[in-house]
Amino acid sequence: MVVNTAYILVYVAFLIVGRFLSQSQRKADRLWLQTQRIANDPTAILMAFSAFVGFGAPLLEAAWRTRVTPLGLTLSGILVMTVGFLTAYSANRTIARNWSPVIAKTKEQRLIQSGIYSTIRHPLYFSGLLLLIGTNLYFGNSWSWLSTLLATIITLYRIPIEEKQLEGRFGQEYADYKSRTKALIPWVH
Repeated sequence: MVVNTAYILVYVAFLIVGRFLSQSQRKADRLWLQTQRIANDPTAILMAFSAFVGFGAPLLEAAWRTRVTPLGLTLSGILVMTVGFLTAYSANRTIARNWSPVIAKTKEQRLIQSGIYSTIRHPLYFSGLLLLIGTNLYFGNSWSWLSTLLATIITLYRIPIEEKQLEGRFGQEYADYKSRTKALIPWVH
């Protein structure tokens, strides 16, 4: 049980530091304003729910079990999560003030097509899925992969809705951008 507690504490510390560093590049509104905007966007609520379940279920599974995660899985999980945080850092650095937790776009937002956005249109969703996959690998989970599947389904549900908003806001510029980039995974449609 001490080993599981140590694994969980190291994971939580890694997650907090990684999220802080990757989001430090984002120039976002205050947390309260973001929360209000999320409350008015059902897909943002679904995304928040899937993140809660996606990260909570693996922690619960890890806390309840008595076996130790094989070192190879733990190291693989750390590697995948690190790639996820680096992807998020790059995306947040590029998108800066244009980031929003909701689908509705404002007139002040620009269409970002540089940096990692020159390869994929939704690198923050990609990074989130990498973090969930890395979490399950890190803990050597079994049934918690269902929470990652749920988050993937919700993400795939949200992307077309968001892209319709982007097409409405940016028109042909977005259509051209969409034709030369991948949606979620680099080199894979």
